[in-house]
Amino acid sequence: MSAHSGDHLVQLSAQRLLPIRHGTGLTVSVRAGSVWITQESDLRDIILERGDVFRLDRGGLALVHAITDAVVDVSNDRGEARAAA
Repeated sequence: MSAHSGDHLVQLSAQRLLPIRHGTGLTVSVRAGSVWITQESDLRDIILERGDVFRLDRGGLALVHAITDAVVDVSNDRGEARAAA
């Protein structure tokens, strides 16, 4: 996993995790590949593919799991990066 400073993008190899703590309101946009997102205290399984976007709506820990090699953009409403890896 590697983060690119200045452009909000995070590259994830297949089966790698990106933990995001206290990410309520952050937006996860998938630029390439596919990911599975799970959030603390949330029973949903969120599967995103290239072009899909999901806004984190829970506090606590969220995990972005790369199903395939993936590139995700994690930003807040103002477009500022805030991915915690």
